[in-house]
Amino acid sequence: MAASLSRRLRRVPLSVWLAGLMAVAILAAAALAPLIAPFDPTDLTSFNLIDAELPPRFSPDGDPRFLLGTDNQGRDLLSAMLYGARVSILIGGGAVMVAAVVGVGLGLIAGYFGGWVDATIMRFGDIILSFPTILLALLVAGVARMLFPAASSAEWAPFILIGAIAIHEWVQYARTVRAATMVESARDYVRAVKVIGLPSRQIMLRHILPNVMGPVLVIATINLAAAVLTEATLSFLGRRLAARPVQPETTGARMTAPAPILAIDRLRIEYPLADGGVLTAVEGATLSIAPGEIHALVGESGAGKTTIGNAVLGLLEKPGRIASGTIALDGQPFDPQKPGAIRLGRDIGAVFQDPMTSLNPLFTIESQIVETLRAHLPLDRAAARARALELLEAVGIPEPERRLSAYPHQLSGGQRQRVVIACALACEPRLLVADEPTTALDVSIQAQILDLLRGLADERGIGILLVTHNMGVVAQIADTVTIMHRGHIVESGPVAQVLRHPQADYAKALIGAVPRIDIRLDRFPMLDGANQTEAGAARDQLRAKALAVGDPSSGRDVPLLSVDNLSVDYGAGFLAGRGARAFRAVDGVSFEIRQGEVFGLVGESGCGKTTIANVVAGLRAPTGGTIRFDGQVIAGAEAAPRKGKARRAIQMIFQDPYSSLNARMRVGRILAEPILFYELARTRAEAEADVGLLIEAVGLPAEAAQRFPHAFSGGQRQRLSIARALGARPRLIVCDEPTSSLDVSVQAQILNLLKDLRDATGLTLLLISHDLAVIRQMCDRVAVMRAGRIVEMAAAETLFTAPQAAYTRQLLSLVPTLERIRGEV
Repeated sequence: MAASLSRRLRRVPLSVWLAGLMAVAILAAAALAPLIAPFDPTDLTSFNLIDAELPPRFSPDGDPRFLLGTDNQGRDLLSAMLYGARVSILIGGGAVMVAAVVGVGLGLIAGYFGGWVDATIMRFGDIILSFPTILLALLVAGVARMLFPAASSAEWAPFILIGAIAIHEWVQYARTVRAATMVESARDYVRAVKVIGLPSRQIMLRHILPNVMGPVLVIATINLAAAVLTEATLSFLGRRLAARPVQPETTGARMTAPAPILAIDRLRIEYPLADGGVLTAVEGATLSIAPGEIHALVGESGAGKTTIGNAVLGLLEKPGRIASGTIALDGQPFDPQKPGAIRLGRDIGAVFQDPMTSLNPLFTIESQIVETLRAHLPLDRAAARARALELLEAVGIPEPERRLSAYPHQLSGGQRQRVVIACALACEPRLLVADEPTTALDVSIQAQILDLLRGLADERGIGILLVTHNMGVVAQIADTVTIMHRGHIVESGPVAQVLRHPQADYAKALIGAVPRIDIRLDRFPMLDGANQTEAGAARDQLRAKALAVGDPSSGRDVPLLSVDNLSVDYGAGFLAGRGARAFRAVDGVSFEIRQGEVFGLVGESGCGKTTIANVVAGLRAPTGGTIRFDGQVIAGAEAAPRKGKARRAIQMIFQDPYSSLNARMRVGRILAEPILFYELARTRAEAEADVGLLIEAVGLPAEAAQRFPHAFSGGQRQRLSIARALGARPRLIVCDEPTSSLDVSVQAQILNLLKDLRDATGLTLLLISHDLAVIRQMCDRVAVMRAGRIVEMAAAETLFTAPQAAYTRQLLSLVPTLERIRGEV
């Protein structure tokens, strides 16, 4: 512990130490003012002005006793500053504390509940901010003295000043916390505890508040200086407002093929460690990309593929460095770590995974493309706009003239990714680095983006470095593929050769772990070959302790969940006009899930499948229709609020393993929460024993309970999310895209785990995914959704071998699989 603390302190920059020492010195001087001040700052008896005895300020030679001199009445300025600092810091600090407490509380409430509560609090804050700080403080102080005459006494002056300043400053905290709370409320770890049934107050204080306090501390430090300045100004404006007699004050600081396009040769990338060691992220990587070639770089998380992509772009995260090897663009070696070595956008373009975070939400599409063009090319605004229009047409954006004035949120996910590609192509780079460009997209949009990338390579001769973990994507558009494992290249060559006849054992295992859409397997091949004996024993104990219900071999013909004519509307918003119309996300959906069954919901983004999941899990109320669980109405007009067994009977596993666990809580506490909340254990010791059993059941060591989520990989975190869901002893688990963000090998582990748990405990699963290969391998029956409605529902084997609906056949034809390799008939 001491050694770890020492290492952390050594990493603190010198500037932070100096700033901290300065702040401590100021606070110490203010606190010790009575001891170190040379004079009483209010003493007027040092000089006899009547006898023409002038204070040092007016003496030609000054007086060494007064280091900063005196005012025109002979009072020592140094003493006045020391005493003044005490009052300013106390009042400023008090105002900051009051403003922070009020603002954080109101921000939490507004961000969590939204709707009219949010609108009311924020509009009141807008009214407050419309007044200048000083004017509002004077107004509040005056009103306080009118309403409470006793407040005119000197004893009340500090408290009036604190309130007068805080009433303006709380809005900053409320706005910041509201925005952060809205973000956190949408994260899966908050949705998970909502499914568990924790009360809102507990969710806000225990789960959300610790995760939104970071910005609050930053605002408080800035706000303190402003509060001190406001206090000093108010004290100067009038003695009746002052917390002390008028005197000088400290106000702090002032504010202000041909030759390859890309050739990488024996590249080694290192990250220095705090203990003096070195982590080698990439070792001896060699590859090249010819004009018009798409070269895929694949591997699990941590393999080094994204590190290579970032190195080429000059975006290597500090303290990472290129230790050896070379990178050459058009035959010219360059050092991407040197500023100006490459011009991003001009020499190399980049397309990243999430188009929503790649585009600035505050600027129109036109301004973002034009900005890129004018940064690299000598174009005026009119010429740049014409070029932007050409680019949108080139990447297949419909109605490009109208889309130029749109903002990112007004476009679909596929359109946003096309805009990102347009920005990357704006200055006609020879090389494009595409890092997981289709991971966030559904199968139909993914197919469109892949066709676009292939067309750019074929028609424009652009070389593309495609970083991905999706082997189906590699098969569909890549010319060559390089497989990486733990920083090393294990196999590289033409895509058909590598995928059809892999030589390296790791390459064989990785390709074998890819879910197939043509046949169904009992289990997915495991890359690590881990022994599952301990996990299997733990699952047997779960069965014995009744942590899950139902005989896995019984009840298959009895509906456990019945969804009847379900409809869900999304309103236009609290402040929307009368003409605004609601959007119907789910329209008349009906289906049943039997005990012990795995039921799949598939469809494109926006088809309504996740909305159905949220209604089933109790996260959203339906507009119409009913949902029955084990014969009891749990959603609809006749439904009573879910409590106790009705609430814990249905749990949920979310898509993103990195946001589904509270980063500030240890794993043991996270998993114990549903056990303790539902009183499923008689004592805390029994709850801890159940937590250990859950952790072992999902294939993790028991000591994982003492760690924080950041100590685990994405696959391990998803295992812990499954363990948390099991802790409530549910009968149905809703799995919303549980493997979409995971590597193929980790995906295989999670899907095998879900199969094992279903077989061992009799769990019923509602599996939602846009990955049809996963649905093929996991589900007994499948419903295909489009635009809020079910277009086909059948047994999985029937749906994948003899689909009836044209839309289902279209979806199946678009799935990139290893069976359809580019260039093969």
